[in-house]
Amino acid sequence: MSTTRHDHTATRLKDGRGLVTGGNPVQDLSGSSEVFNAGTWTATGATSQSRFHHTATLLKSGHVLIVGGFSNSAWGTYELYYPPFYRRR
Repeated sequence: MSTTRHDHTATRLKDGRGLVTGGNPVQDLSGSSEVFNAGTWTATGATSQSRFHHTATLLKSGHVLIVGGFSNSAWGTYELYYPPFYRRR
């Protein structure tokens, strides 16, 4: 990972890669996301809002639903991760 973080989510994608989203790094909230594949971390963009203590659920479609958590305004919001992009709803 490019940054140390806690209170993030880790979701296994349909293709076996791992998606790590958000969290609370040592200094600031993170909206960054990274994908883990074969021992390598790759940045995959950022959520529209930084969040931690959120949920990230793999859907049958292969998209990841990211909901809630703590942030300045993340309550009641969700985003969909369509590998490799985010769409806010």
